[in-house]
Amino acid sequence: MRSPQEHFQDSQAILERHAAALEADVRRLHQSDETAQWPSR
Repeated sequence: MRSPQEHFQDSQAILERHAAALEADVRRLHQSDETAQWPSR
Protein backbone atom coordinates (compact mmCIF):
# COMPACT_ATOMS: atom_id res chain seq x y z
CA MET A 1 0.00 0.00 0.00
CA ARG A 2 1.17 3.50 -0.79
CA SER A 3 1.42 6.26 1.74
CA PRO A 4 -1.13 9.08 1.84
CA GLN A 5 1.66 11.51 0.86
CA GLU A 6 2.40 9.54 -2.32
CA HIS A 7 -1.29 9.39 -3.17
CA PHE A 8 -1.76 13.14 -2.75
CA GLN A 9 1.39 13.94 -4.72
CA ASP A 10 0.10 11.87 -7.64
CA SER A 11 -3.34 13.45 -7.32
CA GLN A 12 -1.79 16.91 -7.35
CA ALA A 13 0.21 16.09 -10.49
CA ILE A 14 -2.97 14.94 -12.25
CA LEU A 15 -4.86 18.08 -11.23
CA GLU A 16 -2.00 20.34 -12.35
CA ARG A 17 -1.88 18.63 -15.76
CA HIS A 18 -5.61 19.08 -16.25
CA ALA A 19 -5.53 22.67 -15.02
CA ALA A 20 -2.77 23.52 -17.50
CA ALA A 21 -4.69 21.92 -20.36
CA LEU A 22 -7.88 23.73 -19.36
CA GLU A 23 -6.08 27.07 -19.20
CA ALA A 24 -4.58 26.49 -22.65
CA ASP A 25 -8.02 25.62 -24.09
CA VAL A 26 -9.61 28.74 -22.58
CA ARG A 27 -6.80 30.95 -23.88
CA ARG A 28 -7.27 29.49 -27.39
CA LEU A 29 -11.00 30.14 -27.15
CA HIS A 30 -10.38 33.74 -26.09
CA GLN A 31 -8.08 34.22 -29.06
CA SER A 32 -10.44 32.61 -31.58
CA ASP A 33 -13.56 34.53 -30.52
CA GLU A 34 -11.61 37.70 -29.67
CA THR A 35 -12.94 37.89 -26.11
CA ALA A 36 -9.33 38.34 -25.02
CA GLN A 37 -9.88 41.98 -26.00
CA TRP A 38 -12.72 42.42 -23.51
CA PRO A 39 -11.96 44.54 -20.45
CA SER A 40 -11.36 42.53 -17.30
CA ARG A 41 -13.99 44.49 -15.36
